[in-house]
Amino acid sequence: MKTELLHIFMIDFFKGWGVRQHSHDFYQIWYIINGLASYYLDNQKVVIEGGDLIFLRPGTLHELPVMEDGLLRYVDIKFLIHDEELRQVCAQLPAQIKISEDFISDNLLKCREYWYEDSQYSQEISRLIFEAALLALLQKQQQLWDAVKSPRIRMSLKKNMEDIHGIAADIVHYIDNHYAEEFALENLAEALRYNKTYLCKLFKDATGMTIVDYLKYVRISRAYDLLCYTRNSMSCISQIVGFSSPHYFTRVFKKVCKMTPREVRELQRDSIQRDIRLHGNFNYRYYVDPKDMGASKAPPEESVPETSGEDV
Repeated sequence: MKTELLHIFMIDFFKGWGVRQHSHDFYQIWYIINGLASYYLDNQKVVIEGGDLIFLRPGTLHELPVMEDGLLRYVDIKFLIHDEELRQVCAQLPAQIKISEDFISDNLLKCREYWYEDSQYSQEISRLIFEAALLALLQKQQQLWDAVKSPRIRMSLKKNMEDIHGIAADIVHYIDNHYAEEFALENLAEALRYNKTYLCKLFKDATGMTIVDYLKYVRISRAYDLLCYTRNSMSCISQIVGFSSPHYFTRVFKKVCKMTPREVRELQRDSIQRDIRLHGNFNYRYYVDPKDMGASKAPPEESVPETSGEDV
């Protein structure tokens, strides 16, 4: 066993909340899902945003100053490394890494899901998924595993489209870049300079789905992420992804996802509340009233009330 997971949870930081400067004797990863914030690593200020991974080695001082605005959502993974060779390789990782690979980001989220699943072997599966993400991260940074390339994990929609070529691929590319706009087959035909009837038949033969159905799936996929990782209203999200009305958006969403947008958002909120209840003691998390936001330092440690949860 190369690694040992100590805990995994997802958490939100809103205006007025921060993490006081501290360090610890285990490894920690923050994978930023959404938001923007200043962060201090060994007293050096960096800006973190969605898609960033913060890799904290034991003993690294880190601090999240009081959030002045917005929302920061991240997955927090605490772990030990028992393999000396792996420790040496991880020592070369930069503290801040931009993640663009689906395999890494998807596995960091998936290992959290298995961590809380109440079934046999679920935590061992969580550890294996985490190790796969960690090794892929090391491969990305240092190309140490060129001969051992794990297949990327893609959402089912991407899997259906990954082998598409030629004109069908041009249609996919057009929709992926214009899904949020008012869509008309005539505009697609004009952009690609083909007859729309020909394009519809070609796409259906190549993918097994219609152009309009693919457009709906792309819009719903983007809407699902916005529901889970932003605080935008349902109406706002339906407009962002290109639906003509919230009612039509809800109807299509339920048909595709088998749940309403509201149910998806509530499910995500419940999972975050579960993480907050279960992850341990928040010894370093603190809150500053917005009217006192002028204060630049964290409150004294003894003034922070105890809550149930683990060190952030």
